[in-house]
Amino acid sequence: MQLYVKTHVNKYVVFNSEGVCVGFVKRSFLPAASLEICTPDGVQIGCVHQSGETISLEKNRENFGPYPFNYAVEGEKPPCNSHVKPPLAQRIKLDSHNGPVTIVQHTDRTFHIYIQKREVCTMIHTLRLRKEILIFSDMISIECAMILLAVCMFMLHDDDMNIV
Repeated sequence: MQLYVKTHVNKYVVFNSEGVCVGFVKRSFLPAASLEICTPDGVQIGCVHQSGETISLEKNRENFGPYPFNYAVEGEKPPCNSHVKPPLAQRIKLDSHNGPVTIVQHTDRTFHIYIQKREVCTMIHTLRLRKEILIFSDMISIECAMILLAVCMFMLHDDDMNIV
């Protein structure tokens, strides 16, 4: 399955390959650093929160997490040798009913999602206005793909610098 994500002001709209909106992920400002996952009619089905270097998920009024970001391990080549730029969030491990989910971010800003060490999804063109989600397994529903998109967007922007 292939999904497309168009970036709008404060939200990401998700379309299927036929161009039909299947849902959206919108920024919520209270509590800070939250992304709400919604159906096409605007009903909230989940929420992803970032607090510092951790992510927590909320679905059906149940909270899951916190799940910490993993950065470059000592001894590995860091993704950037700059002393100014913060380190890249390289991976995060989440729990799911299908087993452990691992999201890996590469230096070219593509994301590979694994369930039980088997690749099930890839997100490409994440820095463009039109992103792509390629789903290789039926273990990933559209709702799950939107939750993973929200987690990936927090990982993508984790190393952004705020200039004051």
